[in-house]
Amino acid sequence: MQKVFHILIALGLAIFGVGSVIFVLGQAVCLIAGMPEMVTTIETTVDAVIFPAIALTGLLSFIYGCIWKKPKKKD
Repeated sequence: MQKVFHILIALGLAIFGVGSVIFVLGQAVCLIAGMPEMVTTIETTVDAVIFPAIALTGLLSFIYGCIWKKPKKKD
């Protein structure tokens, strides 16, 4: 079960990372090319994917931390 959480969290972070790069590069290319209406299209399309992905990743990380707590070390 821990392995599933690790894979899902890594997948969510990867989706967010790749989506963020596409988001920024897409905006830069559209602004340089003089297509401001395309910037809005890129924003709405990429936002629809990366923000739910990072929200679910955060939720999974929280649940992971609650389920598999590491015991505190005693000195």
